[in-house]
Amino acid sequence: MCPWKSRSNACKSNITWCLLRRQQCRLSYEQQHTILQYGVCQTTRTRRTVSCKILGSPVHTCFLAFSPDGETVASSHKKFVQISEVKSGCCLHILRDHPRSVWCVVFHPSNPHLLASSCIGGVVNIWDLTKGDGKLIGALSCQNVTALALHPTHMVLLIAAGNQLLFWSWRQKEPFRMAESASGYEKIRLVRFDSLGHHILTGIRNYMSDDEEDEICSQVEENPLISQTVVHINMQNMETTVDDVTEEVITESGTRCIPISSRDMSLFRLQWWDFTHLEIPNLKQTNMHVVARNCLLSNNTSADISSDGRRLSALVMKLDSTKLYKTKICVFSLENCTFGDCLYSTTFESDIFSTCFSPLGTHIIVGMDDNTLQGDRTVAYIFKLCKKTNSQAEVTTLKVRTSDERQFSNLRASAVVWHPIIGYGLIAFGTSKGGVYFCHV
Repeated sequence: MCPWKSRSNACKSNITWCLLRRQQCRLSYEQQHTILQYGVCQTTRTRRTVSCKILGSPVHTCFLAFSPDGETVASSHKKFVQISEVKSGCCLHILRDHPRSVWCVVFHPSNPHLLASSCIGGVVNIWDLTKGDGKLIGALSCQNVTALALHPTHMVLLIAAGNQLLFWSWRQKEPFRMAESASGYEKIRLVRFDSLGHHILTGIRNYMSDDEEDEICSQVEENPLISQTVVHINMQNMETTVDDVTEEVITESGTRCIPISSRDMSLFRLQWWDFTHLEIPNLKQTNMHVVARNCLLSNNTSADISSDGRRLSALVMKLDSTKLYKTKICVFSLENCTFGDCLYSTTFESDIFSTCFSPLGTHIIVGMDDNTLQGDRTVAYIFKLCKKTNSQAEVTTLKVRTSDERQFSNLRASAVVWHPIIGYGLIAFGTSKGGVYFCHV
């Protein structure tokens, strides 16, 4: 064979050459197959995680949040919040002005140096990260704070406190507006702005009769879930369905930052309020603007809005044919013409606690507590939102490992988030022993 022919065949199987041909729009079928095979090889091989250097002896990583520019990540550990650099994993700031465990941390959507945090003691703090080790520029004392949300353009912080939704500007001493749900029982567990600040998403506890609550609690007691070690990630495509799951019910299984007893298996409704004209939502209207009912909400990460504001992912509870309650991850439409329609869904038998869209909204990551007894444990599932299909795609496994696997002994995942920058391909997950790890997917 001539030397030039041998070199030509080698080029055809070279991934760099194939990518160059694709950029020139001169890609052959064989070169396209080479690129696809390379992608499969990359996603199935073992990856090593990079850990953040957490100061002190953290007990639990309760919450994770990336800054909007993706340069830093905030993690809550008992009574303090640590700000770490993503590239190096080094600690940049320690925020320590909370009397009890920090429950929620949110960055300002357009300012990577502005941060809000709240603890289970009801203290809400606003931090300026450009000032030394983080300067406290605003503080408010409330009761039963469960969620926070910062408006992307206006100086407004939403605070979910009990059955009240407070509107607060941190330059003022007190909230300037307040909205209440229909009763003290209907507590607010989740509040989010969309990327433009034109809508508010609320998660409010459903009112349930005593018979419904007893039935759910009995199912939980009969089917306990135990969390185990977490060391790998599964990736699979999500099947598209047109099932109406908004009227179905399931229970909340516990292993969260704040333990939830079997007598407090609450379900929530997600409502989508227009905030274009800064109109305060009427939370007493329980049947208005409902996207989904019977949702599982542990904190602000239990539902997510895509970056374009067109889709909502949530954990919904479903009663299957065997009369057992299971968790279902669903993606709903937020567009006017198809509002509330279930676009995608799949059922889990394991305990899941969070959901997050990728920056482009083409994938979602679902954080879970793996209760298997084998060596490898699952941190999360990553689903691709593909076109309508009648069958589910083959599962591909992406393993995540550390240099010292003893670090993962007796751990469970407590928080999972996706890096906000397109093309970065990074996730962060926190563990029950206070660790924070990064992994490229």
